Amino acid sequence: MDASMEISIENFRENILTAIGVDMSNSELATGYAALILADEGLEITSDKLQTLTKAAGIEVESIWTQLFAKALEGKDVKDMLLNVGGILNY
Repeated sequence: MDASMEISIENFRENILTAIGVDMSNSELATGYAALILADEGLEITSDKLQTLTKAAGIEVESIWTQLFAKALEGKDVKDMLLNVGGILNY
């Protein structure tokens, strides 16, 4: 794992810990942040990679969440989706 990925994991952990009060389950939130990290790094979003990131951050996530996120984002350009929020219905 390179230095930028280690920094991303540390930032991920901090973001998760500060977001605990959000009305979303911790598993969903952790998986969502992990997906954003992978997208930012230009890596393919897979269930295994999502699980690896959440475990590295010390957050236990049921595999169903990582599988759902990976399947939902399969073949999608997450960065493009974020930049073109108005056109998200086209995805």
